[in-house]
Amino acid sequence: MSKSTKPQETSVSGIKNVTKHSDKIAHNAMALTDAWGAMFEMTENDFARLAHALGFTADIASRSYKSASELNYVTETLTSTGSERFILTWHGADDVILAIRGVSKLSSAYSAINDAKLRAQVKSEAELLARAMAAMPEYSARQMFSPEVAANVLAVHGATVTADGFFKLAQQQGGKYTIDKEARRGVSAQFIRGVSAMLAATV
Repeated sequence: MSKSTKPQETSVSGIKNVTKHSDKIAHNAMALTDAWGAMFEMTENDFARLAHALGFTADIASRSYKSASELNYVTETLTSTGSERFILTWHGADDVILAIRGVSKLSSAYSAINDAKLRAQVKSEAELLARAMAAMPEYSARQMFSPEVAANVLAVHGATVTADGFFKLAQQQGGKYTIDKEARRGVSAQFIRGVSAMLAATV
């Protein structure tokens, strides 16, 4: 694998990697749907906002979204009309970012990340993480998922982060966290997505 580029160094030629790795991107997107237990549509404005926060140019963001939208791994059907269209989900975004940066081994992209290394990465990339979180849809700050879900989400790309380790990180850096009367813990979708996007832009 060639050395991956930084977002601000990414050229238009890198977008060809989205098509080149389409099967891998689709596979990981569906694995992330299982990890989250939910699916979230990603609009072009969503992608452009996140890409800009991570340091990509508007041109790269627009062209990348067009390529990603042609992956066709999710079909949306309107029950009222029966009309269908292909959509991009948030679960495909990280792999698109990795691909256009030149990362080819998508499923092991985060393999060097464990609890300690994630803490260090979050500390060194605090500004980038804050921008990524701010680029998330407003509703994602109110969607709380268990830290076990967070660990499973990062594991799709090879990380070995533990639920306990991620929850401790959320207590320090996640903006908020929840614990219910039966000790169920929650961290926001905003933080989980922000961490993964930060890794996609920097590993």
